[in-house]
Amino acid sequence: MGAKKIRFLFLVLFSLISCFLFSTEDLFFTNTDVKTAITYGSDFDFFGITMGSHSHFKGTGHRLGAEVTMWLVDRSGYKTYRVAELNMNYHYILYQSGPLKLYPIASAGYHLHYEEWNQPRTHGGRLYTARDDSGLGAGVGAGVEFELPKVYEFQFVPLRLFVEPRYFFMGNEQLQISVGAYVRFPGF
Repeated sequence: MGAKKIRFLFLVLFSLISCFLFSTEDLFFTNTDVKTAITYGSDFDFFGITMGSHSHFKGTGHRLGAEVTMWLVDRSGYKTYRVAELNMNYHYILYQSGPLKLYPIASAGYHLHYEEWNQPRTHGGRLYTARDDSGLGAGVGAGVEFELPKVYEFQFVPLRLFVEPRYFFMGNEQLQISVGAYVRFPGF
């Protein structure tokens, strides 16, 4: 499957999950957050862009969401990578004091990791090999979220900064650190 088809599939799945969270907001959820982050992967040693959303369950500290990470990999030389993740996340707000929140994270999803080499041989011809380590992924972590003062609101919508270190022990096994911002949309 080509890289464009894979990106399209990930974006479609993410959009469907996000639409479900938005459409069921009146039944189960109070607010929906949309997040954007820069993510660093320790095993890959490169960065990715993470986009996601999650919703808050009514009357609880529980949040459920989805995110997609597109890794910005080096495509130089003879090696080509296709690396992306689609994760479902669960957060539980353990501690809240003013604008500060602390929460554990449980993640599960599908992790795509495909590598191929296509290089010329010194005595003619080409050497082509491929490796596909794609599969289900699971990880745990923690998050810290800080709500900015109302001066920094975006069109009257609260803006929150966050840091989320997570360790994935299945799939793309690595430590990931995401730094980004949430925009919160109150319940409609």
